[in-house]
Amino acid sequence: MFIPKVFEQTNRQQLIELMQAYPLATVIFSDNSLPVACHIPVLYINDERGERLIGHVHRCNPLWQHTDKPWLVIFHGANHYISANWYPSKQQTHKEVPTYNYQAVHITVQATLIEDLPSVKQILSITTDYFEEHLATQIHHHPWKIDDAPSEFIDKMCPALVAFEMNIVDIQAQFKLSQNKSDENRQGVIDGLGQLDTDAARQMAMLVKHAK
Repeated sequence: MFIPKVFEQTNRQQLIELMQAYPLATVIFSDNSLPVACHIPVLYINDERGERLIGHVHRCNPLWQHTDKPWLVIFHGANHYISANWYPSKQQTHKEVPTYNYQAVHITVQATLIEDLPSVKQILSITTDYFEEHLATQIHHHPWKIDDAPSEFIDKMCPALVAFEMNIVDIQAQFKLSQNKSDENRQGVIDGLGQLDTDAARQMAMLVKHAK
């Protein structure tokens, strides 16, 4: 990924927080020299075995057949269009153009298939627990557990799925949040976004305000 120095993000904790907040990742692999992308939930894990990513797909998805080469996993964070009219300097010189602010984390991984039934069920359990517990923090919700379903039903379903762990080879991240603009123009972006009554605009305004 091309990353201008001013937008480079190396704070590991912030990258982890973005992955956790936006777990629907784009996974890119090569099939007969052609790039192929699929979109799947991917979770970041850091335990006694170290850092890694986990995920699963239906067996019909060709992704799992291409573990011989690295994959590129992309997490997309907040994003928003930025109008040139929001820069105070535009009113003085007219030498400003629109842009797009965004957050993106690119992770190169080497995947390993997980095929034994207990391990597949563990990955499914970790994944569903993560999302169910997140729901429970937002609404009155009793989290669904994999044990809520009959064990024979889950055991019969698992062969149709392929789970995998992804060892992290490299991480690159770009948080383009108006860091290249003057304080006056950054405030103009915050004020412009503040005129929009959307969660996306409010979130981007907060990110621009605190970006370094």
